[in-house]
Formats: sequence, structure tokens, C-alpha cells
Amino acid sequence: MTSLEPLWTPDALARATQGRWLVAPGRGWAPTQISYNLLTDHAPGHVIVCMTPVSWAKYRPDTAPALARWVRGGASAAIVQREQLAGVRALGLPRAFPLLLVKDTRFALSHLGRAARRRFAGVVVALTGTVGKTTTREMIRCALAGAGAGPVIATAGNNNNIPGVERTIASTPARAGACVCEMGFGEPRRGIATSSRRLRPHVAVITRVSAAHLDVLKPEEQRDPAAVELIAAAKCGIFEGLEPDGVAVLGRDHEHFERAREAAARRGARALSYGLHPDADARLLDCALAPDGTRVRCRVGGQALEFRLPIIGRHMAVNAVGALAVTHAVGVNLREAAAALEGFEAARGRAQRVTIPVGQAGRATLIDDSFNATPASVRSTLELLRLVAGDTRRAIAVLGDIAHLGERSPELHAALASAVEDAQVDQVLTVGPMMRRLHDALPEARRGPHADGLESLYAALRERLRDDDVVTVKASIPAGLARIAAALREGRDALPPERGPTSHAAGRAQTRADADD
Repeated sequence: MTSLEPLWTPDALARATQGRWLVAPGRGWAPTQISYNLLTDHAPGHVIVCMTPVSWAKYRPDTAPALARWVRGGASAAIVQREQLAGVRALGLPRAFPLLLVKDTRFALSHLGRAARRRFAGVVVALTGTVGKTTTREMIRCALAGAGAGPVIATAGNNNNIPGVERTIASTPARAGACVCEMGFGEPRRGIATSSRRLRPHVAVITRVSAAHLDVLKPEEQRDPAAVELIAAAKCGIFEGLEPDGVAVLGRDHEHFERAREAAARRGARALSYGLHPDADARLLDCALAPDGTRVRCRVGGQALEFRLPIIGRHMAVNAVGALAVTHAVGVNLREAAAALEGFEAARGRAQRVTIPVGQAGRATLIDDSFNATPASVRSTLELLRLVAGDTRRAIAVLGDIAHLGERSPELHAALASAVEDAQVDQVLTVGPMMRRLHDALPEARRGPHADGLESLYAALRERLRDDDVVTVKASIPAGLARIAAALREGRDALPPERGPTSHAAGRAQTRADADD
């Protein structure tokens, strides 16, 4: 992005947000991205849109008091509204720090996103789903950039609600090659449709739809056996903003494929399917799984492709084929895109495999999948655990509660016992009131301890972990199992306490606000 013009000039930013500079930026001002939900001290080049419950949702915090910390971390400017001014002035910010005053910071972000989309001439890709979404997004980014599409900007973390979509496009330079934007389902229920209309994508992707986000539905809807159909219908809102002659890229292997294809057709979109299904337009023909990666053989757009993906799992190979289907829809070189995927790196907490110390001189393998979870993704993780462990190594699963399952949460957690049995997991350690249901449903031979907190869970795991074991850590974000994974990586004897604004507690506090999927 360094070779591009500045993300926003002072005049363009003021016009887009309908604001005025209280302290104008100096010569050479060059912000790098727009932010509103920083959870760390580090904000180099960020323009901070300060949230407030006055104009955002009532559960949103007033983030203006954190500006002093973000200024020290390199923030480039802040956008505030009148109700925040007195508090901001009391912070003692540097006199030259740029401040933009707007009537309403929530509307300012929305206007900024719309202005960014109007000026953007590159390719816009939107994607949603309940499984494989974030990994597929990062694979699309990797494939497009590697195939010469130019600089590619993508959603940060899982900031995939309506403000997150606006933030992503607002952080995309006008001359970038592509913007890859993740969209999540939550409140409001038609949020994906709203996001799509604002983003106006050229390509819209649905990876797979399964049981998740059920707590957004009414209680009687949650109890309906067809509840997932309602989730699928909401996900199909991603087609509402498709540009004329847009392309829908659809996972072919899930039961809601036909619904998605019909919804895309109603919008006049051309459908391109991917997956293992023999009728898929982009088809995974074979994947050879090895300890150091996955050899993928597929056919996309009539081209036979073969490449090595440096992460393990058939579901990861399917995600990669989905990314190649998008590159085919965009029209970039498929062979270059496939070659780029050979350098793909899994994000931390997403099926990332690392070696961890055990005891005095032992070593075990950690599959860190702690970032988030749905019932379907837990099943995929357990399959991966058995694949890495093989027939000779002991497989241990550490599982925490899966969020957003509503009234069906107890039964969906207990039902994972069959996945544990199918994967022949040797021992399962659990934490959380819902995972207690799985613990009780497991056969005694596979049942490890159920802990009453993360500290006791970590102690029990360290006590049981042996040389050459394979262990996976999996839960939804609010469960906080990323702390377990981090402590294992560091070889800690006990779980360290959470730390300051960068702690997982801060992430849990904003899960509702920033991650609807």
C-alpha cells in the first residue's frame, strides 16, 4: 500500500463525513486505515472513529477516553461528535493531533464507507457463511494478490457487521486492486442484505450454512427443526447488492446450495459452484493429506490444477478451491493464484499447527483452532486432530462453549459426542456450562475432566499432556480458550492472568459489538 496515494486527504475525509477540522492535519499527513473498535494500544496510521452510545447502539462504549492511549500508539487522527468534545479536551492530547468534528460519528462512518465505494474502481468480493468464512477470505486475498490483482485489502479479524463492512471499504485505497469483505449474520437480521447493498460487490460468496447464530431468532423459531433455513435465507441477502453481471460463488456440498443458487438467480447473477460434489464448477478432485500440508488436485474453469497447501485438512482444500473459484470469476491467472496459495499462512487461532514444549524435554503438537467455533467447525477440527495424530499418537481435545446457539444449545453440544467417537479422540477436556452436556454424553473412556474455569482446565491439561501427544483447542470467542493456546505455546506451568486492554476479556466484551458471525 506504500506505493499508493494516501488513503484519505484531509479535504476528502471532511467532505465524506460532512465534518470540519478542529485541528487540521499537517503537510504529508497519510493515514493508513479507518478504525472504530481497537482492542490494543497500537494504532499506527489509524483514523479513529470514536463510538458513543449517544449515536451508536446503547450497548456501545464511549471510546473517546481511550484516545490518549491510541495517540501514543501512533493514531493519525480522531473523528468525534460534540457530546465527546469536553472529555477529549480533558485528555491533554498533543495540540497538533488532528481532530475532525462531525454531527454523528456512526453516520460519519457510514458516509465514509459510501464515499469510498463510489471512488473505488477495483474488484469487490463479499463473502458469508457459518463455516470456513474467515479462512476462505484470507485465501482469496492471498490468491488475488499472488495472481497480480494488485494490492488487496480485506476485513480485519472478524469485524464483519454493518459498521465493519463500512470500515473495510473505507480502509481501501481508491487505486487498490481488490477489497475482500466478510459479512456476518446477527442483529439486525437483514444486516447481510444491508451490508451488501452498501458494498455493491462484483462477486458474492457463500461458503457453507449450518447451525449457528440461532440466538438471533425468536424462541419459537429456534425450536423449529427448519431454523437453519432462516439462517440460510438471511445469508442469501448477500446477493441483494450484487452489481449487474455479478457472480455468485457457492459452496456446492451443503444442503442449502439450491436455495442459494435460486436466490442468486433472482438477482440475475451467474452462479459458480465449488466443492467435492461431482457437479461443482470448481471441483476438488483429490487431496493427499500429509503431516506438513495438503496436496490439492482440482479442476477450475476447465483447467486442471495441482498445488501444495501448507495447512492440513480436506476442509481446507475445499476452502482453497473456493478461493480459486473467486479468482476465476474475477478473471485473473488461475495458475498464478494456485501457486500463491502454496505460501498461504493460517491466521493464529485458525487450525494453526505448532510444536509446544512438554515436561523437561518433550514435545507435543498443538492445533490451535481457538479463534471461534460452530458445531460443524468443531467436527472438522476433531477430524483434523485424528488426521494429525494418526494411528500411533494420542489425540486430546480441549473444548469450550459454542456461543449463539440459543435454546438448542444443550442438544447441539451433547450431539458432538458422535463426532468425538468418529474421530476416535482419546480424551476430551471441557469447560463451560454447555460443554458440560458434551462431557456427560461422552463414554467414560474418552471423558477427561470438566473444569470450572480456565485456570483449572489448564492445570488438568498440563498434568495429562505427554511427549508426542497431539492436542487441539477449540471454542467460541467468549470462552477465552485463546489464553489456553497461548500458554501452551509459551510452555507455561500455569495459566497467566489476563492482561490490560489487549486481554481476551476486552475481546469478549466487544464480541456482540463487532463480530456478528
